[in-house]
Amino acid sequence: TEDWGETLFSALSRAGGKAFSNMAVGYNNVDVNAANKYGVAVGNTPGVLTETTAELAASLSLAAARRVVEADEFMRAGLYDGWLPNLFVGNLLKG
Repeated sequence: TEDWGETLFSALSRAGGKAFSNMAVGYNNVDVNAANKYGVAVGNTPGVLTETTAELAASLSLAAARRVVEADEFMRAGLYDGWLPNLFVGNLLKG
């Protein structure tokens, strides 16, 4: 994560810039005092990652429960030697 401070806001102000938006949920990497000093408004994008984070968590949960990565590595290593009834069945998520 970049730290945005005095140098950026000074240059932005000299160029006529009036606003800066941090494409992130937080703004702890932005020196808001420096922005105010140069008359630059600061914004961020709260909530932008809410759905993405939930989708990633669901995907990782499914992959872990169903042993997807382990099975992929097994196959890529050429270890498959035929069907077995319990080969990488993983766990059911229902219930």
